[in-house]
Amino acid sequence: MVDELLILCDSSAIAPREGGINANLALLVAKPRQSTYQLYPQDWFNSSDLDFGYQWITRVAREPQTGRVHGEGFRLKPFELDESLRQLAPGTLPESDFYRGV
Repeated sequence: MVDELLILCDSSAIAPREGGINANLALLVAKPRQSTYQLYPQDWFNSSDLDFGYQWITRVAREPQTGRVHGEGFRLKPFELDESLRQLAPGTLPESDFYRGV
C-alpha cells in the first residue's frame, strides 16, 4: 500500500475571492495506511494575481530526502512549499511574468 498521496484538487471549502474569482486550489495529502487525509488550501496561488485560465499548478511531489513538497505548473516555473504546505518557501517564488505575489 502507498504511504502518501499528494493530490491537487478544487475545494468547495475555500471561499471565493472578491469579484467572484473562484480560485479554490488545494493540496490533499492522503495517508491510506493511517486512513487519514488533510486539505491544504494553496493560499499563495489562490490569492495571487495569476490568470487562472492561463496558468495553473500541474504536479507536486515530496522530495524524499528533505520531506519538502516541490511543484511545477503550466506557465509557472518550479516552486517549493513551506512547512505549512499553504505558502511558498522563502526565496522560491515561481518565475512568471504574471506573478505579483500575495
